[in-house]
Order: sequence, then C-alpha cells, then structure tokens
Amino acid sequence: MRTCVLASLLLFGAITQASALPVPATPLPTLAEVEVAGVMPGPGLWQVRRDEHVLWLIGSLSPVPERMQWQSDELDARLAEADAILSTPSFSVSTGRGRLHALTLLPSALGARKLPDKQTLADVLAPELHARWSVLKAEHIGRDRGIERWRPLFAAQKLHRKVIERAGLSFESPVGGYVDKAAKGRKLPRIPVVLEFTIGDSRQALKEFKQAELDDIDCFERTLQRLEGDVTLLSERARAWATGDVDALRTLHDSDPASACIGALVNSPVLRQRGVDELLAQAQARWVDAAERTLAERRTTVGVVPMAWLLADEGILATLTARGYRVIGPDEADFDEATGPAAADAGPGAPGS
Repeated sequence: MRTCVLASLLLFGAITQASALPVPATPLPTLAEVEVAGVMPGPGLWQVRRDEHVLWLIGSLSPVPERMQWQSDELDARLAEADAILSTPSFSVSTGRGRLHALTLLPSALGARKLPDKQTLADVLAPELHARWSVLKAEHIGRDRGIERWRPLFAAQKLHRKVIERAGLSFESPVGGYVDKAAKGRKLPRIPVVLEFTIGDSRQALKEFKQAELDDIDCFERTLQRLEGDVTLLSERARAWATGDVDALRTLHDSDPASACIGALVNSPVLRQRGVDELLAQAQARWVDAAERTLAERRTTVGVVPMAWLLADEGILATLTARGYRVIGPDEADFDEATGPAAADAGPGAPGS
C-alpha cells in the first residue's frame, strides 16, 4: 500500500535544511501578506540538452501566493511539442504484508506523533524555549491543548503551516496539476519515477518509534528562530517564483524552515536502521538516471521537480552539468554553437551561478 504520511514527510524533506538564525531582541514581526495577485508567469524553464534532444524542467515550489493565477505561455509551448512527461519523483511505501494488514496499522501511525510516556512540550523543552513557543502558538494556533503533547518536530510543522497560511500563501503548488491536465489532453506518455520501499516489520517499527527519543529540539528551536526573525524570506521566495525572478530563487531556494526537522525524523535510529534516511538521495539519483534515459531516447520532454532539487549545490542541475549535459537557465541566452558562443560557455544555469 502507499503510505501517504511517510511519503509526505519525505517530500517535505526534499527542501534543504534551513540555517540557524539569531534570536531577535525586538518584538516579533508579523509575516506580511504576499501581495501577488492576478496572472503570473512563474520562473520559466531550464533546458538540459544533449545533441538535438532537450529536457525542459519546471521547478515546483511550496508555498506560493494564494491569490496568484499561474499561466506560463512558455510551458504551454513546450508541452505542445513534447514527446513525453518525466514525472516528479514519488514514493511507494508498503509493509510487505498486504493492504488489509497495513490498514490495521493506521491507529498506531496516528499515535506516533505524540511524545512518549504522556510527556508534554513543557517537559522536554527548556523553559525559555517553551515560553517562545507559547507566544507563537497563541498568535498563530490559539488554544490547542492537544498539540502540547506532540513531539517538537510535529508541533513545529503545524506552527509553520499556520504562519504560512496567515501570510496569504498556499501549500498547493499549481505546477503538478497544470502539467497533468495538459498531458491528459494531449495523451502524452508519462515516465514515472517511483522509489519502492518496504518496511517488513512495520508494526514493530511503529512501536519503537512511539517510544523513541528524537533529536528534534534543535530543529524545533531553529524553526522558531526563522519564524521569529526572518519570516519575510518566505514571502520573498514565493514572490520570486511567481514573478520569475530566477536570481532571487537561486538565493532563497533553501529559506524554508519546514525542512529543519526532517533530518531529526529520518535519522532517528528506528528509521535509519530500516534505510529510510537514504530514500531522498536514492529518489534524486533514480530521477537523474531516468532523465538521462529520456534524453537519449526522446527528442523533447517536459519534467517537473521540486525547485530545491534543481538549485541545490549537489542538486539535479549540478549533477547533469557534471555529466556533460548543457544546462541553460531561463534567464540565459541559448546560443547556437555554430553561429555564436556556446551556451555552456555563457555559464550553465547550475546552482550558485
């Protein structure tokens, strides 16, 4: 069976970890509502070329401005000439014991987010840190006693979501649905990239996870620091995506505090012993392999990947550039090698350029 909870956490971790920020001495700022409305073009497309074959890549992002209407004429044109769609990486996680047995694990899975032994956040957090949490909770979540029994990483995730929603941002990226609709309309073949993973002792794993200690207090504090001290970066990143500001995206692609706790989760002994900590790296490698096969076999393909996977220092663009492909950013000219400077000489659209 496909386990949505674990898959969501893994995709949540596709964004690189947020850096620690100093605790502000001034009153807490409010995340200004993103004033981006109407039709917006998005960031444009990256090209990956080998001979006469091209893979066009659009980077998806979450969150994005809620009132934005996304319309990319460039993507429409590339979809009209495409031979296939290279899908976003996905995960298929099963218990290895069949669907009916797996469904009986749902009550236990829902209990895994709570602290063990009936502890509360006040029991596991330093008083100063819990006081800071209480201020943000009162402002953005309200009177929710149940969340006080959640593990810090899950409490931080909910706080992050509430702050984002109040800022006029939406977690629903428009890219996937847009491309899916176009692919169905043109009956384009889909090239799936699915990483299958089985947790054979899933009942035991859940039992161990519910009692395990997680090293998530540091990530909890770093999430609070970002939400307290530099929350405007999230608005700037969303605005950069909507308006197609590629330079800003290269700078801000790792500014999301939601990712700060994923390492504490997947690197917990319970999940690390079962190989979960390797899934994200394996998924990216699997996608790059699929991209290379697609470039060898098809003349024109459109692919969708998380923006952070595109722009990370060891991300998709950097990997394909190192393997000899021409990578051209949406803000760079594509010169024909026979008539002008080579696109590679002009500078690839790789991270850090």
